Amino acid sequence: MLRLLREDKDRYPSARMANIQPSVQAKKTDDGRVRTLIVTATVASTALLYSTQLASFLHIKLFALTFGLALLGVVSAFSRTYPARSASSVVGITLTTFFVAGFVSQLTDQQNSGPTQGDSGFVAMIGLVLPLFGLFASVPLTNERHRRTVLNAIIATATVAAVLGIGQFAGLAPFLFPAYPGSSPIYSVFGNSGLLGGYIAAAMPLLLGKYLQGRSWQPLTLAVLGVLGCALLLTGARTAWLACAIGCAVAVWKFPNVRGAGGAALILTSVATLCVLFAPAATVSRVAMTFSSVDDGANLRWWFWAGAWEMVKAHPIAGIGMGRFAVESPLALGSVLWAPGGERFMHNTLLTEHPHNDLLLLWAELGVFGVALAVFLFLKVIRCSGPEWGGLAALFVFALFNSPLHSPPHALAGVLLAVSLLSRVPPGIEKRTLLDAAGFRFIGLLVVFAPVLYWNALMLPSHALQKAQTAHIRGDSVIALYKEAARSPGILAAEIDEKYAIALLDAGDYTNARDHFAKALQNGDSGALYLGLGTAEYLLNNRLPAYVALEQAIRRWPSHVDAWRLLLRVSPDGQRGEWLAQSKRFLRAEEFSSLESESQRLAGSAGPRAILLTGLPGTELPAGRYGCGQ
Repeated sequence: MLRLLREDKDRYPSARMANIQPSVQAKKTDDGRVRTLIVTATVASTALLYSTQLASFLHIKLFALTFGLALLGVVSAFSRTYPARSASSVVGITLTTFFVAGFVSQLTDQQNSGPTQGDSGFVAMIGLVLPLFGLFASVPLTNERHRRTVLNAIIATATVAAVLGIGQFAGLAPFLFPAYPGSSPIYSVFGNSGLLGGYIAAAMPLLLGKYLQGRSWQPLTLAVLGVLGCALLLTGARTAWLACAIGCAVAVWKFPNVRGAGGAALILTSVATLCVLFAPAATVSRVAMTFSSVDDGANLRWWFWAGAWEMVKAHPIAGIGMGRFAVESPLALGSVLWAPGGERFMHNTLLTEHPHNDLLLLWAELGVFGVALAVFLFLKVIRCSGPEWGGLAALFVFALFNSPLHSPPHALAGVLLAVSLLSRVPPGIEKRTLLDAAGFRFIGLLVVFAPVLYWNALMLPSHALQKAQTAHIRGDSVIALYKEAARSPGILAAEIDEKYAIALLDAGDYTNARDHFAKALQNGDSGALYLGLGTAEYLLNNRLPAYVALEQAIRRWPSHVDAWRLLLRVSPDGQRGEWLAQSKRFLRAEEFSSLESESQRLAGSAGPRAILLTGLPGTELPAGRYGCGQ
């Protein structure tokens, strides 16, 4: 009898415990609801917020992400519910990899000859903000209802962005989305048609999965699917089309439903037909130009990837350092063009901040540590199963041709989808995690300061820079505005100094322009910066410094005819012919003809231009950096 009573006691809790348990469960439910509300609000604000008063649409999105992280940190600091061991271990390994890779990169002292500052905003977002947000968000995502809420938030924000994009394409909202020179007719809240397409491509498989499972009102789901498909096609982003197709295929594979898949296919086919009929330039023309000689998107990517591969070959183990691709890419991409046969690459005059392939980016910046981290995360996620796989597969394919890691909405969606998959393992919330309660509270309170740091380091200088640039375009006096922007040290220091130097150059203040170009080169690197420095030195009649800077400019920007023209003017007679012969590889026929005529006139002139500059120090490119200057 005593044994039976003991078993009953173990099987059924006492009345006292029964009274306590519901209140504890209710507290956990309320805590989960609050966190889920913060996560969904962060998804919406990060995706939909934008401002034309900042230097980039992405800046306010990054601030929204840090603000959401701070709110999650506060809730987590005063909560007794902690992440599962699996979630905290994944985040811990990710953060450790970033710090170890950064330490090893600094230890090898590879950046001693280059700029001192990389992409600080990207480093902070990828290295700290996203992993910590995923850690805090993993607590509510162990609940199925909360998981569905977060997935619905991604779908809903993509739908709103798609509707706004269709309205922009139809010319219905010029007050919301200004037309910039060379901008796409549809960029919506992302400022870029490719990013808009990539976000929609991740949302459509999630919606299709819900439809195939029959968990939503079917007519409404099909209508929303049609809207998303229409906006996706109008973006003309072929890599997003491919990503969406693969993501939807994964969704159908996960949830086989022939009838449902047939209905979705019928809707999407009808939408595609209408887009082809009424917007052929964004659809048929984009397909027809694929892999042709005028296909800038595909051809430029070959150049980006070749430059990134040069970085990998130069630093295969430790990488170039996290966030440093933007400052290393001009020289690496230039070395690809100057190599034998390099002129076959299509290239542009813009500075690329990423190689349009996130796997290649991780390898280039973090070396073998980045590759190991990518493999670890893939193996960890591949073991999980859930409706998130369609969206995650679409983002993965999109990341092979673009860089969603640089876009807060895309990166956040990817992290949440991955954490949601990982949270489907038995949660074990009550188990002790890798962090004790004190450590978790400390991190939760520490991230409260993230929005303040980003406001001062990013938002204020971004607004000041955009204010000055807008006035500059209008033709107003802008020196005071740029001077004010330059007082805001932060993530945009190199960009502000460059724009300030250009304004000083326009105003005829060549000495200060030279100083600010030189200052910008301490934090950044590009052919444009060296061209500006060389121009300022030329106008100051400093032929030697001008020659040194202009040679660096053409090594990074060999298709700029004005850079060649100035270089020939300050070159010694014995070297002018050699430079002229090399310029023929990169210039159009009419540009080279004009340059050749000017070179002949310079050969017959006398004076300072004929000064011999052979053997001058500093005319060689930094040794060991991607084989340039050999």
